[in-house]
Amino acid sequence: MNRQRRAPTAAREALLAALVLTSVAAAPAREQVAGSDAYAALVVPDALVIDSRIAGAVERAALRPGDAFDANEVLLRFDCRELRALLAQAEAEVDAALAAQAASARLADLGAASEVETRSAEAALAGARATRDIRDAQVTFCDVRAPFDGSVVAIHARTHEWVERGAPLIEVVASGALEIELVLPSQWLAWLAPGQRFELDVHERGRRVVGELEVLVPRVDPVARTVQGRGRVVGDATGLMDGMSGRAYFDRSEAGSEPPP
Repeated sequence: MNRQRRAPTAAREALLAALVLTSVAAAPAREQVAGSDAYAALVVPDALVIDSRIAGAVERAALRPGDAFDANEVLLRFDCRELRALLAQAEAEVDAALAAQAASARLADLGAASEVETRSAEAALAGARATRDIRDAQVTFCDVRAPFDGSVVAIHARTHEWVERGAPLIEVVASGALEIELVLPSQWLAWLAPGQRFELDVHERGRRVVGELEVLVPRVDPVARTVQGRGRVVGDATGLMDGMSGRAYFDRSEAGSEPPP
C-alpha cells in the first residue's frame, strides 16, 4: 500500500476560519444565551491523500473525481516493467549467491576454504536477499489500492505522467456515516454532556436533521472561550456530504435527560 496521509477537509478549514472570525466578537452574546446554536460541519472520518512510494510513469489512472470504488480496488497503476526486470535480476543474484555459499560450505567441510571465505559467501547471500526484498517491496507499490470503500475527491496524477516518490496521487474519502464537528461555547459545559441530541440546520440542503453529541474534546480555548465536540447524524443522512456546514441547535431544557428514542 502506498503512503497515506490524512487530508484536511474543506469542512474543517471552514469551521476553523469561521471560529477565528466570529468567536471573540460573539463571546458576550453567548454569555447571555442559556442554550442556543453553535457552528457545525459534516466531515468524513476517513479522508486521505495517497502518495507515491516509487518514482515512475503512471500506466493507468482511470478514475475521476466522484467515482466510487471498493476496498482493495486498484485506483492507479504504474508502468513497472523496469522494476519487475530489476526484481528478476535480484532473484537471479540470490540464486547465484546461494550456490556460491553452498559451495563455500562444502569446501569448508573439506578444509579447503577459510573461515573468511565462508563468511564472505554468507554475507554476499544476505546482501543479495536484502536487495531482492527491496525490489519485491517496490513492485508491490506498482498498484495503488483503495484502503476502504469510498469515492475519489481529487486526482493529482494522470495516465502517462511521470511522478516522483512522495508526490500526491489521489485524494479519497470513505463511504459510510458522516461525523458532525462542533465548536461550542465553553459556558455550555455547565449543562452539556455526551448523549444529548440536537437539531442540525444544514445550509446547503435547507433542511434539518437530528444529531447526537458523542464526544467533548477535553480542552477549552481560553481566548475564544469555546470547546470542540463531535457528534453523529441520527436517522436519515441522505444527500448529506463532506464539507456541508450549518448551525446546531441545542435545547438546554433537555440537558441531563435521557435522549429521545
